[in-house]
Amino acid sequence: MLVRKAPDIRSSEITDEKLYLNRRDFLRKASAAAAAAMVPSLPPYSQARERRIGEFFKRKTLPFNGYQDQVASFYAGMDLRKFY
Repeated sequence: MLVRKAPDIRSSEITDEKLYLNRRDFLRKASAAAAAAMVPSLPPYSQARERRIGEFFKRKTLPFNGYQDQVASFYAGMDLRKFY
């Protein structure tokens, strides 16, 4: 590939700066869209099971995260089968 000296390049052969920046913006947006299309959508997060810190396997989440004795008075009279 030959590289010509600067005086040999006509101004009509130089890419306009605005066009150059638009191409870069297009490539950036296109690559971001392609990357987003490749990421699988995750299923909705469920709080039915939890993994506690230091434990490898998940376990069933306890009612009120295990604090039912401390917070039971907050829910006195409430139908927890309906609202829990």
